[in-house]
Amino acid sequence: MVTALVFAIVLSGSAAQFEVEFEAQVEVEVEVEDENRDQNLVLVLSQSPDSTSAQLITAGYRHFQANRYDEARGYFDRAHVAAIRDNESRRELLAMWYNVLIENRQYRYESALVGSIRLYDLSAARSDTLMMMRALFEKGHVFYENNDTEKAHEVYGEIQELAEGVGNRRFLANATRIMGQLHSRMRQVDAAMEKYSTSIDLYKDMNDTTSLIRAYNFAAVLYNENHDINTSIHYSRMAMELSEASGNIVMLATQLFNLSNSYSAMGDYVSALQFAKRSLEFRRNLHLPLSLSYSLYQIANLYYKTGQFELALAFNEECIAIERKHLTPAELIYTLTQGAAIFEMLDRHEDARRYSREAIDISYRYNAWHRISAPMRNLARSYITGNEPEKAIELLNEGLAMIDSTGQDDILGDFYLFRGIAYNLTGNHTGALDDYKNAIAHIKTFPLRIVPPSYYFHLARGYRHLGSDSAYVYAREFIESNNRYRENIRLSAGLRAGFMSRFIDQYHEIARWYLEDLQDVVQAYNIIEQARARTFAESVADAATDFSSDLDDDLQAELKEAEARLQMSELDVNRLQTEEAARESELDVNRLKTEEAARELRDAGLAYEVVISKIRSSDVVYDRFHNPEPLTMSQARKLIDRNTAVISYAFTSTHLIGIAFSATRSTHWTVEFDQAPGAGSLASSITDFRSAIESGQPVAEINIPGAELAAMLIDPAGEVTDGMTNLIIVTDGPLSYLPFEALPRGDSYLISEFNLKYAPSMTVYSLLPEERTGYDRDMFILSNPDFGDPEEYSLFVNTPATRLPHTRIEADSVASRFSRVSRYHGAGANEAVFRAQDLSRYRYLHLATHGVVNEQNPRMSGLLLASAGHDNPNGYDAFLRVPEIHTLNLNADLVVLSACNTGLGQILKGEGVLGLQRAFFLAGTSSVMVSLWSVQDRSTASLMARFYRELHNLGDQENTWRYRMAGWFSSETEKFGHKATALRNAKLEMINDPRFSHPRHWAGFVMLGR
Repeated sequence: MVTALVFAIVLSGSAAQFEVEFEAQVEVEVEVEDENRDQNLVLVLSQSPDSTSAQLITAGYRHFQANRYDEARGYFDRAHVAAIRDNESRRELLAMWYNVLIENRQYRYESALVGSIRLYDLSAARSDTLMMMRALFEKGHVFYENNDTEKAHEVYGEIQELAEGVGNRRFLANATRIMGQLHSRMRQVDAAMEKYSTSIDLYKDMNDTTSLIRAYNFAAVLYNENHDINTSIHYSRMAMELSEASGNIVMLATQLFNLSNSYSAMGDYVSALQFAKRSLEFRRNLHLPLSLSYSLYQIANLYYKTGQFELALAFNEECIAIERKHLTPAELIYTLTQGAAIFEMLDRHEDARRYSREAIDISYRYNAWHRISAPMRNLARSYITGNEPEKAIELLNEGLAMIDSTGQDDILGDFYLFRGIAYNLTGNHTGALDDYKNAIAHIKTFPLRIVPPSYYFHLARGYRHLGSDSAYVYAREFIESNNRYRENIRLSAGLRAGFMSRFIDQYHEIARWYLEDLQDVVQAYNIIEQARARTFAESVADAATDFSSDLDDDLQAELKEAEARLQMSELDVNRLQTEEAARESELDVNRLKTEEAARELRDAGLAYEVVISKIRSSDVVYDRFHNPEPLTMSQARKLIDRNTAVISYAFTSTHLIGIAFSATRSTHWTVEFDQAPGAGSLASSITDFRSAIESGQPVAEINIPGAELAAMLIDPAGEVTDGMTNLIIVTDGPLSYLPFEALPRGDSYLISEFNLKYAPSMTVYSLLPEERTGYDRDMFILSNPDFGDPEEYSLFVNTPATRLPHTRIEADSVASRFSRVSRYHGAGANEAVFRAQDLSRYRYLHLATHGVVNEQNPRMSGLLLASAGHDNPNGYDAFLRVPEIHTLNLNADLVVLSACNTGLGQILKGEGVLGLQRAFFLAGTSSVMVSLWSVQDRSTASLMARFYRELHNLGDQENTWRYRMAGWFSSETEKFGHKATALRNAKLEMINDPRFSHPRHWAGFVMLGR
């Protein structure tokens, strides 16, 4: 396999996140057939096809082709005995040769060497030149695999002489091609290409298309190894064209795989995904499991690089299952190594160690020395993650010695980098800096290879530990190079967000340096904002642009097909998971069905990502996409009035950063955690606080964890927030689930001091629509849907969908406040009615129904609507999913999701919550009110009645004297708005009402957005 993996790891203790690019051991993903094997078998067996040895060899060959090597060996051993007994010389040699092939296939190189020498001597004694050359090929393979380049070169030179002597151009071409591989391994590009060119000419003269394709492949790998990706792609495309012209689907799938690899190495993940998808489709249909494993490996790698770690793991595990079943230890070493990296990103550190150790064990067991470096490096990384730097250093030193002996210098930079990180943990900062420099210097020995941005981060950190100002030179280099890299990625929003999530900790760590070393709060804030919710900001900026008219018919049809396939697969998985939970007696059968459906869902998701990325990368569409620049603190200050403060939070692996600013003041603080990752440590405190509220514990008990959180999150901002009326909270990680308004402040709560609202970033905040005018309808209300047959909803929820009678009362109260209202409840609150509305006419939308939150697959989050019934010509399923919400044409000032848990979802590092609220923002709304937990119907109805009364009254006030006064006495206008004020007033009323004073009744609803 040709692979270029990029690792991003969150380390414990004082270590920060680091990303490492490495070139794994290079294998051409081609079927290297043993020359003329099939033709030779037919020739030998046709002489006496009914003989015992012929039948045994035929049976053994079938097992050999199916990779059942132990069974095949038994037949060939018996054939060898029978051939000697019957004096069948050629069959005797043929059986011997197959056994040598098996020894090489099973990485038993010592016995393969002995067998090849014996086969050569016997063939020479019988003047069988063909078998002599075959024996030499297997002998050369042993030396090649053991990295004994000199001996391998000598053996293949001998084959060339024999082939020239007997005029066998095929063996001459094959030996010449392999000598090119030897030169390639020694970085002798010109010499290697000369050999490949010679072999290519020979294949052309013989009109041997299959071998010509392989030769092009090797040329492609040569240039890939030396980071000349454009030339590599040139040769891969030549091989692909030949494969297509000759109708060789197996080889075509190989070329698609190799092209995916090359584009991935260039950072062109759009093309890489397209070729990987096509390769996967061919190989699934061909039912060639070992070839399929290559495509699965590559797709896992691409998802890894783009931060989709759960998907990466799923594809990688499918690959491992195939390789275990078919006993392919060489490939298994690579896949286990990649699996260990994925496990690290999922914080499954013991699984990561287990995979790394297994890969090392296999490398020792099969003498695969040139494959051992990568898993050793990964195990060392696990030691670093586990704060065991001494073990890491010992293992890395051992690996460096092996690299010297095997010549695997592609990953030498990784070893220096990892050892530098381990030195840093031991306090050897001078040694760490030297190794960081060595890592970069090594990468630069390859003229066309780009230094990964994180190498500069670690170099910057090394200089910082030694008190050098060079730290900030290389910190800027890290940020600038990473930003340049990101700007060139034309992936879908989900994949772009995942890609950026791998580097968030490093941005935040550099921001902490600016705060602690330079007291530069402005620059620190600007760096954090560069990494925060960038994909969300781009999506908001692009949401109003309709690209459908720019797409040609074929691309529109491809998108429609991909969407339909993905939706059907999602529903199948949901249905089967529900059935599996309900029918335990048939658990094994259901599990197999579910696994098959999950595999189809992964494939469908890949196909959809490819189409979306293809659309985004097309020139006619890409030029219309927006790439909003992150707001600086100076620009953010222009968004707020003199009564408003902003508190922005960010996590590193070991610290919480807090930055507070108003129009004129700013302050900052950091909190160091005893245990990494810091976000995880704080998450448990937030969970305790939320649980105490939700379970209705006494306020005194709630305030114990609440006071600790307030001391950490709010008190240090007092220098800025004192005297302010309004507060915008920009959360990070688990803080997205914290109801700040319920934090204790003396005898009251934070909500008693401030009007509160939340934003994913100030950049996103600036892109959301400001309050608009000119609506011809005030309110759209959907409440208390009639869910009819509960079975209809079993695809979406695991529990029965129950009616919500209190929402009808809630809706009556809401409607009474406004004059131009559209109301739908019961059977009328269905998807057909909802979609038939021109929702852009409404200022407010109030949706009181069940919300479904799917943290594993945010696309399957949504709102339950009334049963569609039998009269449903449009095929609506009564479930409004996130992708369907995206397409709504909203112009609303506010959407209220009066349902349980609508503020939850999947939290993606750097992006925030992926859930219902984001979907409504992308549909065009300015603000969304959501709930953080299941709030009682009665409490919700009371809160909503008070909220809408305040919203209506404050709206009337703003339209009369308030704005006029602001214009008369101030040069600035009110920018905070009245929605958060209305919510605060409603909550204060609830606090003062003994029936609803407990925070479980009012703290769950929060205001997000403008």
